Amino acid sequence: MFSFYEKILLEQVRRGNRRAFAKLYNEYIEKIYRFIYFRTYDQEKARELTSEVFIKIFDYLLKGKEIESFRAFLYQTARHLIIDFYRTKSADVSLDEAREIPVEKDINDLIDQKLEVEKIGRYLSALKPEHQEIVILRFFEGLPFKEIAKIVGESEENVRTIASRSVKKLKESLGAL
Repeated sequence: MFSFYEKILLEQVRRGNRRAFAKLYNEYIEKIYRFIYFRTYDQEKARELTSEVFIKIFDYLLKGKEIESFRAFLYQTARHLIIDFYRTKSADVSLDEAREIPVEKDINDLIDQKLEVEKIGRYLSALKPEHQEIVILRFFEGLPFKEIAKIVGESEENVRTIASRSVKKLKESLGAL
C-alpha cells in the first residue's frame, strides 16, 4: 500500500470514515494475525489479540491522533498486547499446542502448512523471544530494519546485529539435523 494513499485513508478514518478503516484493516489483517500467531501459537488467542489491535487503533484514530507510520504502529500495538498476554499467562505455550493457521485451502495444504509452522516454531524457540520477534518481522513480514527498530524500540544497528546473529544461530540449528 502506498504511503500517500495510507495517509489519505488515515485522515478519512480520523473524520469517522469506517470504510477507509476497513481498507486498512483488509490490507493488514493477515499480517498482524500471522505475527501474533507466531508469538502465541494459539489460534484463538491470535484472533482475539488481532481484533484488539484493530479496535485500539480505530479508537485511537477516532480521537484525532496522528500516526507517523500506520504499519509500524500496528506492529507496536500488537507487540504490546502480546507482552501483556504473556505477563498475565501463567503457563508457557507448548509448541505441541500449535494448530494450523486458518486458510481456505484443501486438506493437504493445511497439513503441509501445519507441519511447516511446527518446524519453524521449533527452530524459532531456540532464540530469545525478543530475537524471535525481530526474525519474524524481518523474514516473515518483510519489514525493513528501520521500521523494525521503531517497533521494538532498539537502534537500527542493534536490530541488524540481532537479526544477523539469530540467522546464524538458526543455520547452526539446521546444520545439527
